[in-house]
Amino acid sequence: GETQQPARRAAILEAYVEITLATEDLASARTASEELAAITERMNLPFLRALSAQASGALLLAEGNPAAALAELRQAWNLWCELQVPYEAARTRCMMALACRKLGDEENAISQFTAAQQTFEQLGAVVDLACVRALLPKEVSRTAGPLTDREVEVLKLVAAGLTNRRIAQKLNI
Repeated sequence: GETQQPARRAAILEAYVEITLATEDLASARTASEELAAITERMNLPFLRALSAQASGALLLAEGNPAAALAELRQAWNLWCELQVPYEAARTRCMMALACRKLGDEENAISQFTAAQQTFEQLGAVVDLACVRALLPKEVSRTAGPLTDREVEVLKLVAAGLTNRRIAQKLNI
């Protein structure tokens, strides 16, 4: 309640949503998520849109609505990618994987977890890496099939709907 400046409050609200979800206080998480969405609507900044979509997706996932959560989380992931924020993109991928798993789509869940794992490895995010490894089946290798890591990365971007130009920018080609 002490922070009223909208951009700062938005960052605090996103953290508050995460904390209240961890304590299973869904009502407080919903209130904070709605306030974050209102700030985002007023300011309309890509960073705030990503924060809001991620918080909304996490809340929907906790409320047992994985299909709606997945839509919000995909939007957040795309925004994080555009903003070139790999850590948040990887965290969002983990939530997308959980949504896929709840929807019975284990193949996509593993794909999302594996992509997040690779990012956490590159960033040296040891705690997150341990968490994602615990969620992956033991027999999953780094890459699936005969494709290289880079080919898998390109395919994931194509599957996410990015244009050739955007993929080239993202991969520094």
